[in-house]
This record gives sequence, C-alpha cells and structure tokens, in this order.
Amino acid sequence: MYSDLIYLIFDIPNAEKLGEEITQQDILKRILGIKRDMFLYAPDEMFKTFTNWTLELKNQTNGTIHFKIYFELMRLVRKDMGHIKTKIKLDDFMLFYMQDELAYKEFKRINGW
Repeated sequence: MYSDLIYLIFDIPNAEKLGEEITQQDILKRILGIKRDMFLYAPDEMFKTFTNWTLELKNQTNGTIHFKIYFELMRLVRKDMGHIKTKIKLDDFMLFYMQDELAYKEFKRINGW
C-alpha cells in the first residue's frame, strides 16, 4: 500500500519526462486501489490524512496544497515503517521530489509558501 502511494506521485512526472503517458483513468484506478487498502490497513491518522489529500485533489482550490498534505502522508508512512523520530520537513521532501533548488525556490514564491 505504501509503495503504491509513493509510486503514484513519482510516476506521474517521470512518465512525462520519459515521454510516456499516464491517463487520468490510470491515476484514478491507482488512487482507488490505494484507498481500498487504506481502509483496511492504515492507522487512523493516515486514513484521515489520505482522505484530506483526496478531497484536496478533488477541490483544487490551490493546485499545490495537496503537496503539503501528501508530504504529511509520507511522514506518517515513514513513522509507521519504523522511523518514529523522522525529522524530514516539507522543504526536504520537496527538494527530494523536485531535485532543483532554484526551481523549488521559484515554486515557493509563485505559490506563496
């Protein structure tokens, strides 16, 4: 379940870079599969955070807020997998994800983070 969650957020931009296509239907199928497993296996806090994340994806009030909620999901995954004292912050996650300090700085400026 955790692998599917992390693969989703990394596969989308990587597919684009590799010239592959992931359709909205593919993304929806993957999210629904994760949702099914979350319902059975996720701790309560993760269950609720996943719900918040999917609601934010649907609302799209600010196209970047979902990254903050997704980051909280990743922190919860790390804790559940034994990294109880994880000190990774949002900036650490986003830099790891984007792999470009200048682009992330500009992303933060544009999005008011």
